[in-house]
Amino acid sequence: PWLTGPLLAASAANLSGVPVGFPKRWQEAMLGLLGIMMGTSISAETFAALTQWPISAIGLLLTVGAITFTGTWYFQRFIGWDRPTAFMASLPGALAYVVALVGDTKADQQKVIIAQALRVFLLVFLLPPLLLYGATLPEITEPPVTLSPLALMVIAISTAVLGWLMTKARIPATYLTAGLLVSATAQMTGLAQGGFV
Repeated sequence: PWLTGPLLAASAANLSGVPVGFPKRWQEAMLGLLGIMMGTSISAETFAALTQWPISAIGLLLTVGAITFTGTWYFQRFIGWDRPTAFMASLPGALAYVVALVGDTKADQQKVIIAQALRVFLLVFLLPPLLLYGATLPEITEPPVTLSPLALMVIAISTAVLGWLMTKARIPATYLTAGLLVSATAQMTGLAQGGFV
């Protein structure tokens, strides 16, 4: 609900002509927080699973490559988009990173975001009802482990510092990448455990 609600509200406002946007500083803070959230899902067990399922991991990489190549070709051949725009619009499963990255490329930002948002919209509204139709969802018996306020504060400050340094180094998608790196490092080294609720 917290993904689909804002998505619908912002889309309706934008299509109605109401300007929707955030100040630059707010965008950086939100992308940093999003990077931290993404990083909480990365742990030593994540890489251990890759070694246990190598064929699946290779298949995933090949599938992502095939989807990106096919999408890029389609957007260029039939829609007439330039290559950077077609490529960025075709990257699967990376909406947040693409949104953060597209501003530093020659791609048409509006076209890329529309294509990526439409994909997420269809995935969120169409796939869950189809995949979960008639299924019995398991009950959650144990509460998930969450980051402590102190750990979150340290990670957030570290993300801000690293993001600032990466900005000076002209690295794209700075604060999202910084949040992801700091959070994932904390999880993998055991300095912090848990995610968001």
